Amino acid sequence: ITPITLFLQLFSLDYYERQGAYLPVLAYFITLTRGLDVIFSPVMSCLTDLTVSRKWGRRKPFLLYGCGPCALVLLLLLFPPYDMVTNRSSANISFWYGATFLLFNLLQAAMVAP
Repeated sequence: ITPITLFLQLFSLDYYERQGAYLPVLAYFITLTRGLDVIFSPVMSCLTDLTVSRKWGRRKPFLLYGCGPCALVLLLLLFPPYDMVTNRSSANISFWYGATFLLFNLLQAAMVAP
């Protein structure tokens, strides 16, 4: 677990729960993310081992092309849409957290796992 992932799990849960999200749904998405990461990280490692790039090597293309989307998804995770927060729709805010948390962790695994 990287420091940013630990920060997200500790503090974003409290933030999203105060916004009206269901804690069991948030816990489900965290568990789902960890389960998919067990599968996704070895696949990404194998994919980077098979990558051939004369200019950048095997790992740098994944870092280069993964950091922008990862940063964007992190911002989406930390700052949910304003109308979703003001309406306090529990299902919507829970799904937003789950989708962005899952996507962030998969993108991060694509950069960190290799």
